[in-house]
Amino acid sequence: MKNTRIIAALTLAIAIVFTGCVKNEEADGVKAMREAQATLINAKAGAETTLAAAEAAYKNAMAAYENARAESELASARLTDMSTEAKRLENEIQSAKDAVEKAKLEARLEVALVTIAAEKAAAESKLTLAAIKAEGELKEAQQALTLKLRKLATELAAADNKAAGDYLTLYTTAIGEVQKLRVIITADEFAIAKKKITLAHYEATTVTEATKIDLAALETALAEQKASLIEDQAKVERLKSVVLDPSKGQEVSDAAQAEVDRLEALVEAKQIEVHEATAAVTLATDAQKLLSDEFTSLKTRMEELPRLISEKKDVITLAINSINLANTAILNNTTAITSAQGNLTAELAQLAIYRADQSKKSSVYNTAVVTYNAKLKARDEAQAKLDVENTTANQTALTTAENDLSKASVAKTEAWTKLEAAKKLVNSSSKSVAFYESQIKSSEKNIADSENMIVLKNQEKAELETELKELEIEYGDILTAIDPAKTALQAATADLAAKSDLLKEKNAEKSVLDAKKVAQEQLVTDVKGNVEAIEKKIDNKLEAIKKAKKAIIVTEQSILTKQDELADGVVDKAEKEAEIKEAEAKLAESKKELAAKEVLAAEYDALLQAALK
Repeated sequence: MKNTRIIAALTLAIAIVFTGCVKNEEADGVKAMREAQATLINAKAGAETTLAAAEAAYKNAMAAYENARAESELASARLTDMSTEAKRLENEIQSAKDAVEKAKLEARLEVALVTIAAEKAAAESKLTLAAIKAEGELKEAQQALTLKLRKLATELAAADNKAAGDYLTLYTTAIGEVQKLRVIITADEFAIAKKKITLAHYEATTVTEATKIDLAALETALAEQKASLIEDQAKVERLKSVVLDPSKGQEVSDAAQAEVDRLEALVEAKQIEVHEATAAVTLATDAQKLLSDEFTSLKTRMEELPRLISEKKDVITLAINSINLANTAILNNTTAITSAQGNLTAELAQLAIYRADQSKKSSVYNTAVVTYNAKLKARDEAQAKLDVENTTANQTALTTAENDLSKASVAKTEAWTKLEAAKKLVNSSSKSVAFYESQIKSSEKNIADSENMIVLKNQEKAELETELKELEIEYGDILTAIDPAKTALQAATADLAAKSDLLKEKNAEKSVLDAKKVAQEQLVTDVKGNVEAIEKKIDNKLEAIKKAKKAIIVTEQSILTKQDELADGVVDKAEKEAEIKEAEAKLAESKKELAAKEVLAAEYDALLQAALK
């Protein structure tokens, strides 16, 4: 970032200051200057490394925030969806008339509220862990940077570079304000994300529970503000005592340093407690997540099984209907076979009659053909005789032969017509026989298909009944398991809340110790100044005390508002949304201020570079 580039430039600038060549031995003054410059370069390099670490810590904190914010937004969306479902269930409970149905709806609503509480606890836990981690990284980086810059100031004083020392003081103040603003901005980012979760919680559960959470946070903040005010007032009194009697400066400084050492040991011990509490929260979060997933899975399955059971019963009913239809088809086809067999028997008898008649008519026709051929031959012979000898006898014989041929032709035609009619009757009867035989085969096939269908559907029905029984057993097991699972989840959620509260408590205690330690370190520095500088610090601190008192009044007023909300049991959603917008506007202003402070730090750094040339 910008400040890292500034320090890098400073390092380069310092590296080229006071460099040159000497022929043999260097003068003591030059040597001292060179050694002082080397010390400055080393100190400046150390400060650069520390500032880079501070920049990295800030980036890590913001990355952690982005992840936590994304998760919190998802949690808020889920809580809103759950709120809609919970309200729907409440409306159904109000309109339900059947006692059994009402009991079921009330059970589902209870399950929904437990899930909502678990979601909120998990979301807040992740957000809290991320906030604590970010805050810790930023504070550690800031403290390390402060120590490095103090060391650099000492080195500049030793090198008797007053101008550079003055600009370093300005730069140190500016970069300190930058770091403080980053801590504030990160904290505000997390606070806004938490407010959004709380707003979703207001929608999803009782106002009382959510308001209690806010009230507890305000009461904790008030206690911290009052403790800080007392500490600041004590510091003012100690500084005043030094102004009145400068000889007490060393005594106050030594006492403050002893307090710094004592607080350092307490901070280290408290840090161990914070790590232990953080690990406990992580384990509790994992356990709560596991139980929440298990409970959600049971709840989802419990809601799904009645539908699956109903669907399975419907499929079994369809299988039974198919079996009944197949049995009916068998009966119908059996009847059809009996009828077709009767028709076939009658038709076969008729076919035999038709075939016998056809045989007779075929014989008559054949005889008529023989007769016709004989008459045709006789006529031809009579014609031949007439052609040879045209006599009356031959003419009479030809006429007789032609008459006989004509009669034979008529007889043959009649015989053929009767034979064709007989053939048609035989063909028609044969088709009827084939039809009845086909009908019998088709019905027999239908019976076989129906019997196969019955076998398959009976197997399917047996499998479906087994599956149905398994589903009903599973449903019974889930009904038995859902209450213990809900109880376990409630216990895990309560345990997570308790461990999260403990972690907040430990972190708050560490923050108080850190603040006291920083205050004591500052006191050590403050009492070493001249009377005029100490008086100025007293004025600044008195001004800060005035602001702190105003902040306490604001917090106390917020507590009264929350207490009124608890009494009324009503919270204006629009008011909560306005609070979030106000916090976001304040955050935007802090970011603008941060940008301005970064520019100011860059300007002081440029002046420092010029002073070091």
